[in-house]
Amino acid sequence: MPDFPPITDRDRIRGPEDAEITLLQYGDFECPQSRQVHVMVRGLMKAYPEKVKLVFRHFPVRIHPNALAAAETVEAAGAQGAFWAMHDRLFANQLNLSDNELVMHADAIGIDAREVRKALSEEVFRTNVLVEKRGGVKAGVRSSLNLFVDGDLFEDDAVIEVIGELDERLTVG
Repeated sequence: MPDFPPITDRDRIRGPEDAEITLLQYGDFECPQSRQVHVMVRGLMKAYPEKVKLVFRHFPVRIHPNALAAAETVEAAGAQGAFWAMHDRLFANQLNLSDNELVMHADAIGIDAREVRKALSEEVFRTNVLVEKRGGVKAGVRSSLNLFVDGDLFEDDAVIEVIGELDERLTVG
């Protein structure tokens, strides 16, 4: 069984450092299944803000033609201090991810859209995104419907089940 990919200083983390539960998602902004995980995880985090933290890494899938550029856009936003704002916006606007729309999303969240356009055209963040994806593959991720829960990988229907179990566990605890 592949090793859990360790969380590092390079990771983007949402939630308290000392959270009871650590979730790690390898996601694709154009994938409806990744969006489904995003929505469920946000629900958990909203219900239990002191108990859950999320680490997000990129896993753009080739069948989604805009996924790689979307991931690069999120990284470009992150360079301007707006990783999570862009992350949430792209999942909410999953059908609007052309290059021009990605730049419009940058403008909408109040970051320098010219810098985002430049980063996309120069592929400034492409290598970082692809390195994250390769890390996911090495860790055993095979689909964009995935979630590590405290180091254990769940994929496909098991993701939905484990989130339900976490909700029950956190409600009791």
